[in-house]
Amino acid sequence: MAQERDVNLVGALALALADIVEKSLVGDAPEPGAAAAALLLIHHRPGFLTERLHGVIGLSQPGTVRLVDRLVRDGLVKRKPGEVDRRTVELHLTEEGLRRTSAMTRKRSSALGQTLAVLSEDDRSDLARIAEKLLRTLPVDERHAYEICRYCHEACCTHCPVDAGTPLHDPHSTLV
Repeated sequence: MAQERDVNLVGALALALADIVEKSLVGDAPEPGAAAAALLLIHHRPGFLTERLHGVIGLSQPGTVRLVDRLVRDGLVKRKPGEVDRRTVELHLTEEGLRRTSAMTRKRSSALGQTLAVLSEDDRSDLARIAEKLLRTLPVDERHAYEICRYCHEACCTHCPVDAGTPLHDPHSTLV
């Protein structure tokens, strides 16, 4: 019974933290969910291919194209012909897109930091160590790794545990 309770507590915590992250992005993301994920992924990996984005943000290919159209129209993203393959379309943030993603990552970090503030420094270190251990084992492939890290503040995540087992360095990879 204790094991079931542990699993239940972790599940409740995961949902509560996900809600905190989602709420922290409201106001800077042009729309909730996929738009915030798209902007942050493009921020992490300038040149992310339109063709790959739908597999990570959970939209159909046509839905992803419409989302990118809105992000371009809103002045947050610009399209460029692919550097490696001119038939592909690379996505890059505009200055406004960079401003918004910076605000999103700051607010996300602040909201999560406030939540973790009830823990002692040792407890936070223990939680981070456990999270890192779990994150190393979760990704099943590159697409899944991007899904896990879609809201990450990559600049502060040196030696990413998700990246450790999954090569996430090539925005032109055909794995996604």
